Amino acid sequence: MNKVVRSIVLNVLITAATATAIVFLLCFILHIDFTRVTPHTPAMPQGVVLASQFPGSNTTEKLDKAIEACEGKRSFLIATPDIGLGAPSYMPDNVTLIDLRQESLRILRRGFPLSDGAPQYFANEPNNSTLLAADSVPSNVSHAQDQAIAGLIDNHSPNVNAVGVWGGARALAEGSRAWGGFFNVSNSNFGSGYASQAPKDAQLIALEVDVINWGLPGVYPNHSKVGLQIVGLGEALNTNAIEILSSEKGKWVNGIVFMPNSIAENGTVIGIDGKVECELGIDFANTKFKDAAMRIGPGQKIRMDGSNGNASIIYREAESPDQLVLVAGTGGLKVMDNTGTRVLLELLPDGTLKVAGRVTAFEKSE
Repeated sequence: MNKVVRSIVLNVLITAATATAIVFLLCFILHIDFTRVTPHTPAMPQGVVLASQFPGSNTTEKLDKAIEACEGKRSFLIATPDIGLGAPSYMPDNVTLIDLRQESLRILRRGFPLSDGAPQYFANEPNNSTLLAADSVPSNVSHAQDQAIAGLIDNHSPNVNAVGVWGGARALAEGSRAWGGFFNVSNSNFGSGYASQAPKDAQLIALEVDVINWGLPGVYPNHSKVGLQIVGLGEALNTNAIEILSSEKGKWVNGIVFMPNSIAENGTVIGIDGKVECELGIDFANTKFKDAAMRIGPGQKIRMDGSNGNASIIYREAESPDQLVLVAGTGGLKVMDNTGTRVLLELLPDGTLKVAGRVTAFEKSE
């Protein structure tokens, strides 16, 4: 073999070795596992399993064999439309199902019922999602909390509003409806016939809002710390900032309740911040109360502040002689007729009593 031929062969071998080294380097970087590649299927990144690559007489068998191939390692199992509908017979913690068999991208863990790839329903009605994340917490889990979706964000800028989870919706057709967010919680599946499957007792909280403040108190001039902020926007009146509804049997025991020690000693339970002109403060005109529209305990006062700082007060004494007490205004006490134009009785600060008309009966105390 002459020098020219030897040189050509040597160059070919060097080129082939270099190409092979580059391919293996790329495989290492991209985590491609050739042990799972057949001549008829594309290579998948390590930790990703394609269910359609596995044999089986039905969808469940294909999914089960794909799960077995994960060998207990953290893996993502992809279910494509070509494998058909059907759920795996089991879903271990190490496997996350990426389901592409419907119109949405579904990310499912630990055997959630929708792992069969069937269409999505809510309250027996079709329910479509662009993205669906679902989980099913097994009975042997004992730590504090699991969640299907966690939105986390850190803010290091004083010029940006950081939002962990944001939802926006627009109603663009006449008569259409839109919800920016929707939460529900239940102790059973939705739909008729499921109520009998519900546990006898389980705690249900549709939404919890936590404010964790390790800084300055949320009072002026410090920044506010607010649990729930409801903002009315637009160019027309909005209806209700908070609206409480119920079904016939699912009524609420209480509307709004403040638990003991939840309000600061110098705080206000319900109030308006600043001077505001409104038509009514509290309106119970269309409501029938079996006992009373408002109830307060002994010694608690109803106070009406005057322009000069002095207050008129109504209260019931907490101790004997257990009397109803009226603290008059600085100008005394006045009783008007039903039209609000004629004074019937006036009690002056010095004790003088003026009565419009005549006194028909007066009994002198012993």
